[in-house]
Amino acid sequence: MNCDACQKMMLDYLSEDIQNIEDKEFINHIEHCSDCQAEFKSHRQCWNLLGDVETIDPAPNYISRFWTALSEQETWHERLVRYLSSFAHAKVLVPVFSVLVLAVLVNWFMSVYSPQNAVDDQWAFSMNGFEIEMAESMEIVEHFDIIQNFDILLDFEIIEELDGLEV
Repeated sequence: MNCDACQKMMLDYLSEDIQNIEDKEFINHIEHCSDCQAEFKSHRQCWNLLGDVETIDPAPNYISRFWTALSEQETWHERLVRYLSSFAHAKVLVPVFSVLVLAVLVNWFMSVYSPQNAVDDQWAFSMNGFEIEMAESMEIVEHFDIIQNFDILLDFEIIEELDGLEV
């Protein structure tokens, strides 16, 4: 028996739901495997603690009361509709929602039909490949004063000079 099968059978063994053939294999594995032995000891301690808990029998009509109470509860979408419909009758919120919708529409209109967007598009389409590459490298150029002090750039210059020499 391997450790995986043994660990799956531990609770069955403790609850006495195991057959005699499997029982012997299980005990043999537990005696020879220290990892499973420690795991089984832990399971047995928990099982013994559960055995000390007093069993409480539910009231005779518990199940019928449970299902009756459950059937009387509102579903989540019924509660949502009831909650939102309570706001529909509040006349104070109508102007708030109107202003919110108007603000969203104005923002969308300005982003789509802004004259600046047309200028930006025209400027981007008029650029050639070299100008596009320069625009992409603009961040590097902005931080050139920091980059020029890196020693690694000097190493690259030396390597470029060596590549230019012919042996």
